[in-house]
Amino acid sequence: MRLIFILIVFFNSLFANYFAEGMKEYRKGNEQKALELFRVSCKKDGVDSCYYIAEHFEAGFSLKKNNSYAKEFYEMSCNAGKYEACSRLAHSYLNGVFVEKNFVKALELYEIGCNQGKFSSDCEKVTMIYGKGIGRIKQDIKKSNEYLQKACDNGSYKFCFYLGNKLYRGKDMSKDYEKSFNLFDKVCTFTGMDKSCMMKGYFYFLGYGVEKDYYEAEVTFQYLCKNGYERACKALKDFYKEIDIKTNKLYLASKQKFLKKQKAKSYSIDPKTNLMWQDDLDSKNLKIDFQGAEQYCNNLTLGGHDDWRLPNATELKSLIDKNSKTKTISIINNFGFGTYWSSSIKTKNNIVWSINFKYSIRYAIPLKYPKYIRCVRGKNLPLDTSIFYTKPSRSK
Repeated sequence: MRLIFILIVFFNSLFANYFAEGMKEYRKGNEQKALELFRVSCKKDGVDSCYYIAEHFEAGFSLKKNNSYAKEFYEMSCNAGKYEACSRLAHSYLNGVFVEKNFVKALELYEIGCNQGKFSSDCEKVTMIYGKGIGRIKQDIKKSNEYLQKACDNGSYKFCFYLGNKLYRGKDMSKDYEKSFNLFDKVCTFTGMDKSCMMKGYFYFLGYGVEKDYYEAEVTFQYLCKNGYERACKALKDFYKEIDIKTNKLYLASKQKFLKKQKAKSYSIDPKTNLMWQDDLDSKNLKIDFQGAEQYCNNLTLGGHDDWRLPNATELKSLIDKNSKTKTISIINNFGFGTYWSSSIKTKNNIVWSINFKYSIRYAIPLKYPKYIRCVRGKNLPLDTSIFYTKPSRSK
């Protein structure tokens, strides 16, 4: 076994020398010999080496700028499965960068990047090319919609919003309010996009694709208005003109349902931040060290979601309500007075910022001590470093 390992290391180091030897020959002026070694390096050292060579020929780093060689090595890298190289070539063919414009080739390469590389940006390009038609490529709305879905599936929240809007309006596809609502909800939760959250609020108010819920509509408009979105402020005024929140039966029922639903599902949503918080017995009873806390949140599946994380210090601080008997905002059912981990590490001293809810203050805690955890999901709030300026206390 030891002999096999030594041989693997030997051959890996031997292959790695092809690039180095090629560079030596190139500096001596032996360009053809260098190119031969670079091509061997592509085959022996792997696609990353090939991509690296292409980048250097394109940019003129270490190697003299040469568009022909850049194209050659990008193609070799793309054909070998380095899909970033396919994307780079596609961009070049689309814009005429170091190659002549060729929209057909650009489309073919973007499709590879989307379908095999799973690059949402490449899916976006294919969506737009088919959507508009360009050069010899005819407009194809059906294919455009197909790649719009792929762009969304591969992580483009912007295109998820576009898809939700198309499904709502029935533009070039059948109307589907339920799918549309789910997309607006997804984009709102993970990006806080004003337009998407606004549509989510409207859908709750009108009962499009989701059960009519005046309370959900209200808190959505409140959240947006508080953050400066004028359309939401106007919608909130119109909402209060139409709905009397003290007497409207549907509003009162939806508010009660909202609170019961959150308690039953073991999580709570804070309408002020749009964050979803773990709210079960673990969140007030479980104490573990920092590494265990991170692992716990990363592995948590709750409420049908598996993308939970440890909150940063600003997010954790947003749960404090000094005027409450529980010292925690009212949406939290399973509250605790202990010290909770945040993900905000002060690496210099190998300690982590945490929040103590009994005294509504923050502590700097060494990683090894067991503390409470409350996981969160949703768009990260910006870290407010001002809460760290004063000298921290220590707690064990």
